[in-house]
Amino acid sequence: MKKSVLKRYTPDCSIHMSAEIAFMRENPTGSYVEFNDYFVLETLLLARDADEARDKVKRQELARRNQELSYALCNRMPLSFWWRFLFAPSF
Repeated sequence: MKKSVLKRYTPDCSIHMSAEIAFMRENPTGSYVEFNDYFVLETLLLARDADEARDKVKRQELARRNQELSYALCNRMPLSFWWRFLFAPSF
């Protein structure tokens, strides 16, 4: 005698699969890549870190240029040039 199997109707299963299919990506080998909830967060953190590193390099470059310019101005201008600004009449 054959046993009958009662199958339940589970709408949650179909809803769950339709939500998962949107995130399924296929590898070149044919297997699927699992969706990572933290991928977006990790990407944003990496972008922020890259921006901070780029800004740090820019700040260092500007500080170096500023130091070079101030050195060039202070060491190459005669003292009479700087006295104009030190003892300029105030209006």
